[in-house]
Amino acid sequence: MSECQLVINAHGLGIWQSGGDRAHRAVHLAVDDPEAPAQLAHWLERNPARCTLIADLAEERHIVEQLPHASRADHQLIIRRRLAQHYPDIPFTCVRPLPRPPHDNLRKPVLLAALTRPALLDPWVNVLGASMRQGKISVRALTSVPFLLERWYRRQRGLPAQSLLLTLGGGGMRQTLFRERRLCFARVIPARADTLAECASVYATELTQTLAWLASQHLTAGQPAIRILAPHTALPLLHQLTAHVSSDIELIDLDAHLPAPTQDDAANSIIPLVLREARHGRDFARYVCPPLQPAQDRLICRGMIGATALCAVAALAVATQDFVAATALDQDIRQATAAQGRVQDELRQLNARLPANAVALDTLAPWLDRAEALTHSVGIAPETVLQAVAALMDDAPWAELETLHWQIVPPATAQTPSTPPGHVELTLNLILSVDAPHPLRSFAVLESAWKRHDRPLPQIEFDPASARLRFTARLPLPPPAAEHITP
Repeated sequence: MSECQLVINAHGLGIWQSGGDRAHRAVHLAVDDPEAPAQLAHWLERNPARCTLIADLAEERHIVEQLPHASRADHQLIIRRRLAQHYPDIPFTCVRPLPRPPHDNLRKPVLLAALTRPALLDPWVNVLGASMRQGKISVRALTSVPFLLERWYRRQRGLPAQSLLLTLGGGGMRQTLFRERRLCFARVIPARADTLAECASVYATELTQTLAWLASQHLTAGQPAIRILAPHTALPLLHQLTAHVSSDIELIDLDAHLPAPTQDDAANSIIPLVLREARHGRDFARYVCPPLQPAQDRLICRGMIGATALCAVAALAVATQDFVAATALDQDIRQATAAQGRVQDELRQLNARLPANAVALDTLAPWLDRAEALTHSVGIAPETVLQAVAALMDDAPWAELETLHWQIVPPATAQTPSTPPGHVELTLNLILSVDAPHPLRSFAVLESAWKRHDRPLPQIEFDPASARLRFTARLPLPPPAAEHITP
């Protein structure tokens, strides 16, 4: 099966095929052509291939977030919330970890990227998904021009670790910021005129504003002046910009061995470099692409079926040597699988009975283990602890539950019918969001929510440096007779 690269831009889709190191565009489909999706499906039917989808769009955003240190499950939950906050209803997203600054172990920098105009991608990826389900093609990944430039930049040891790269393409001038050789920011300034000379003043103004914005966002910290780079093929652009921009622009050679594209997309197009990185690379960033996910999952299932078949042959060979041992092993596997299924069903039933925002299902298992030990020792149901926390969090939507810990405090003396039962001591660490009320108001809301059920007054501590609350309270245990009551 041959390989091809599908480049999506604001004008349509181009299918590029390679002959050696030279790429040629086999097909170009216009975005305003209603027959273009059908033409793409017809071409894919006649030319089965492994495809790499490349987005060359101005509608691509990159945001650097400093996430607090948390467990893996909580870290994933925070990322999902940040994506929903920055890119609501955007399916094409990507999360990339960035190098952590020295002497800072409390924050994890990540890059949140998204293709913010799904309408330019949907017609093409829907056709690709249908072709994948029919087994005609396979799609390696959905990536973008900035991420492919990042892959190239990481290997260029002669270039600075931090720079702003200017490149020209059919859509205008692209600005790409690298820190520690990782992509942190990219932006396309559209061409608003027919000639480069007419666009130069606009490009210069936008470049000046970009440098000021990067400085204000501390994205260029650590250097008095960021180095601006441009390919040597952009020499006409350099002559135009030097008349408007005070900063020095250095010329670099993207790759002297790359041939020019056979089509005149743009005089200074970087399409040969992008296509080569997509064709030979595997370590570039990939966007989530929901329309292609079911088909990719089906391919994975086929591979798993093949692996299962090989395992079955191996098991059959073992069975011929020791049939009794193989039968016992199979029985153990079935029992373990059935037990795992029962635990999963119990988790789902328990999660269904809890309030909506009690806890994520993937973080519930360790909590349930602790609650089960608590049940065996004092007879308190797991729902008692979790529902108390969920009711508290319902009244504080501006707070995020970071950690939860509880322990049993038994009565001081031997328990008799007149002795009050023990209690559970809860400790909650909460992270306040940016829209949280004043800390004193937050204290009042949490105390009111907790005392609403006639519980003892909690203790609340606030750490202004990390915007965290430490909530300590007591939850009375039910009487001993409650152990024998069936709900």
